[in-house]
Amino acid sequence: MKVKKAARNLKGKNFYVNEQHPTEIEDRRKKLYPLMKEARRNRANKVIMVRDKLYVNDVQVIPEESEFVFSSDTPHRPPRPRHNKRQRVGSSTGSAPDQNDDR
Repeated sequence: MKVKKAARNLKGKNFYVNEQHPTEIEDRRKKLYPLMKEARRNRANKVIMVRDKLYVNDVQVIPEESEFVFSSDTPHRPPRPRHNKRQRVGSSTGSAPDQNDDR
């Protein structure tokens, strides 16, 4: 990850950093690039490509389904909660009620 973060230092130089994927994934990504470009024409769309999957407005796009419409009318589902994150804990410096209070 350090290499990808440091890649911005190469801006304007004759070098670049690119992700490497197996050829199977690269082939699937090639099919998704035109769909991604079309979806990005509407700036209201949230477009993300993760490995070999394309998500438009948090809905996965499958290239075989050519009837997919990229518009802001696409039903928006809230993102799924991540279960691998720790729960937030309130601050101990705040004005919390006293622990020994018997109300």
